[in-house]
Amino acid sequence: MAPYDLVVEDVKIAAGEADTITFSPDGKTISYKPSSDEAPNIVVGIAHPGADYQFQIKGAEVEKGVEITASLDYDKGELSLKSGNATTPTVYGLVVDRIDDKVDATYNNDELTLAPGATAIVEFGKWDGKGDLSIGIDEGSNGSVEKTESEPNKK
Repeated sequence: MAPYDLVVEDVKIAAGEADTITFSPDGKTISYKPSSDEAPNIVVGIAHPGADYQFQIKGAEVEKGVEITASLDYDKGELSLKSGNATTPTVYGLVVDRIDDKVDATYNNDELTLAPGATAIVEFGKWDGKGDLSIGIDEGSNGSVEKTESEPNKK
């Protein structure tokens, strides 16, 4: 199995608060649940034969008690992002770094929004390393993508 990196950065916890971070045993999923409104950065990375990837979910504005989960499926070329039981949209930035033997490519967009109850599926395997990034939206988080959006690269 390829090595994975899972990180939560810029966490601010006041006295008496207890945030929760959960890592899956296979290293492909990270969940973060804050005890107050929070805007952490979540980083998921993988070193893999061929291309290596690092994904930064930056400043995800998460409500108190809302669990944000990022899951990586390298074989499908997808990174999913969900904010469970949210009542307001989650606004976040996304940076995708793709590194291989020939080129380093970066995607950057700080203005992405995820509706409550939805899952965003970042289709990094289809990305050409230059232009827009395709993001599928599973509106009910039931495993069915209802629409796909082409989000501009604002690097």
